[in-house]
Amino acid sequence: MGRKANGKDRYLLKAAIEEYPAQRKGWLARLLGWHPQKVERELAYLHEDDYLLVEDEYGRIWPFDN
Repeated sequence: MGRKANGKDRYLLKAAIEEYPAQRKGWLARLLGWHPQKVERELAYLHEDDYLLVEDEYGRIWPFDN
């Protein structure tokens, strides 16, 4: 059985992406004090929650605005 998603962690990552757009996953991991794999997992959970993100060819993550 997989790990349960932590809503607080998802909120923290979403807030970090919105406050600091165009940052890489490693930078976000250092900001939040997480392992980079945790950022990957939480990004997948955000995707499952229909929070749209864009990752450019340099690995920078941006919130998707309509």
